[in-house]
Amino acid sequence: MPHQYDNKTKARIAGMPDSGLSLRKISELTVIPKTSIQDIVTRFNDRGMVQNLPRPGRKPILNERDIQQLKRVSSRMVQRVLHKEGIFSRIEVFKPHLRPQHFDEQLAFAQAHVDWSLEEWKKVIWMDKSSFELSKHPTPTCIWRTQGEQYSFDSQVVQHHSGRQSIMVWAGFCDTKQSPLFIMGPNACRIQVFIDNVYSIGLLPTYDHFQQQQQAR
Repeated sequence: MPHQYDNKTKARIAGMPDSGLSLRKISELTVIPKTSIQDIVTRFNDRGMVQNLPRPGRKPILNERDIQQLKRVSSRMVQRVLHKEGIFSRIEVFKPHLRPQHFDEQLAFAQAHVDWSLEEWKKVIWMDKSSFELSKHPTPTCIWRTQGEQYSFDSQVVQHHSGRQSIMVWAGFCDTKQSPLFIMGPNACRIQVFIDNVYSIGLLPTYDHFQQQQQAR
């Protein structure tokens, strides 16, 4: 029987050819047979996903008697049973749309800086941008999950750009100090616009200010 790999492993393998790696090289890096690598990549290219398709002919979990009994159960009773089992309705956690390559890069960064001291991290400026959609419905989506599943793979929803009108903001912080919030205009993702509106106006003055505060200590 073929070995079954988890979805995270298959997703990582499916994205590795985009980095120019051959099937043989991927097999060497992952210690997984080349035939299995080829099957995973081929299925991903054909289906657009790495999850296995549901197997046909599976016996239904509920029989007719179970279904009739469930029809008589109130929603409040269902909630009480779920709460008793530690399952509650919670708002979904949003995560950025990341490829397997991004996971590898983040892991490599963490491993390269694992020995940094607190004083070294205090000299780093952490910056990020965020896009806020206008006229978006404010009601969040709720899911049923246990207390420890907030950041599990199945409890998060990938946040895609929907094409609605949006504004982009940028900010950063260093140690306990925060930079101003910069609202970026149209074409904010273009390199020159970023340099003019964030790097020159925001990042450099903020960096100089943080450095002066560090030296004054």
